[in-house]
Amino acid sequence: RMMGIAKRFFTEEETDALGGMGGQEQATAFCRLWTLKEAYVKARGLGIAGIGLDKFRFKGLEQLREASFASIDPAALEGGGCKSVEVDMSEAGDEACRWQMISIDPG
Repeated sequence: RMMGIAKRFFTEEETDALGGMGGQEQATAFCRLWTLKEAYVKARGLGIAGIGLDKFRFKGLEQLREASFASIDPAALEGGGCKSVEVDMSEAGDEACRWQMISIDPG
């Protein structure tokens, strides 16, 4: 079911990366990716239908399956020990350098 949702809403690159994971790692990465994508479209005020979750992509999804994922802005991570994920928002008519997204795991 989760991979069916990924195929429908995520980019092919993201879906392939998720497909290479298994079990709990896949579920964790899927939920974090969905949350990042939803946060971005809500921040732009467009909603999922207004922009489409497949119009921008996050790279390096292996970081999302780990417990300490933090930010998509590598410059903001210096000395922080957090993990970063690159993002391409060009198809969404935006620039990644304008955004910093942080995912906090309450552990």
